[in-house]
Amino acid sequence: MFEEMDASISGRFAETTVREKQVRKKREKPEDKERKEREAKKQAELQEKYNLWNKGVAQTERREEQLEEMARVAAEPLARMADDVAMNRHLKDLIHEEDPMAEMLMTKKREKAIDRGDLS
Repeated sequence: MFEEMDASISGRFAETTVREKQVRKKREKPEDKERKEREAKKQAELQEKYNLWNKGVAQTERREEQLEEMARVAAEPLARMADDVAMNRHLKDLIHEEDPMAEMLMTKKREKAIDRGDLS
């Protein structure tokens, strides 16, 4: 009777399942370990992405820029001289509300940004 049965139905050449004696659990195969490692790695990557997204991508970038700026300023000498190029550029770029030329400067800045492709 079993000799006439198909091997896929009778399980004649099926792989033997070996269980642990104490807990009656299946032993882990090497390919199962590899699969679990791949899944754990993929889950860790997803968790890293979600952690970044939860903090906000733009806010994180802005914070990094602020930290870089603070590090750059901390590296500068404490005393400022009249010929300090970075300070002069910063003061020149400041726009005060009471400045009569403020509107024209804002227009120029906006036009330059459009020419560079920053604004559309």
